[in-house]
Amino acid sequence: MPTPWTWPGPPVPPRRPARRRTAQPIRPALRQLLDAMTDAPAFIRNGRLDVLATNRLGKALYWPLFQDPARPVNMARYQFLNSGAEQYMTERPATSARRSTAAVTVVARSATYL
Repeated sequence: MPTPWTWPGPPVPPRRPARRRTAQPIRPALRQLLDAMTDAPAFIRNGRLDVLATNRLGKALYWPLFQDPARPVNMARYQFLNSGAEQYMTERPATSARRSTAAVTVVARSATYL
């Protein structure tokens, strides 16, 4: 039993359970648009840098990302955790890393208020 002069501290808010990352479906119209783009590589990604869909040329261009068995394919995970990313990425590593970090940070900050 706490003594009268002992303060137990501020109340601790209950932790929210971690959200499970599920594959986000894309609209059929976007799938059709990607498939119709046969002369240019294209992909659709979300704010977490998960690649949600690609056309054939997009998958051919970004083939190293798809070699990792982890799903969903994630551009930031590839860039930061894959040793071959430095050879594949054409942008300076520091610039590319800052952009990836900034994109994920924006999503993380907005998600805290949901």
